[in-house]
Amino acid sequence: WFHSFVMAFPLAALALDRAWARRERMAILLAGSGVVLIALLTSKVAGKFGLQLEHLSVKSWGIVLCLWALKRSSGRRIVKGAALA
Repeated sequence: WFHSFVMAFPLAALALDRAWARRERMAILLAGSGVVLIALLTSKVAGKFGLQLEHLSVKSWGIVLCLWALKRSSGRRIVKGAALA
């Protein structure tokens, strides 16, 4: 069933891109954490620990974090050329 989360990657990419463009630290952290939960914490990568996390719906929590990041970074002005401060 893990393959059904492939449609979450466009959301994750959008959330991370928007957070990065707006230099919103918390949104970057949320989106990055969401990507880790969706893509890296699986039984194929993390073994039995990943399998236990999959049973706790870790991928769904990753989607929630990406949506939260997208919400935090929406409506903010894009900062071009600014360093992450």
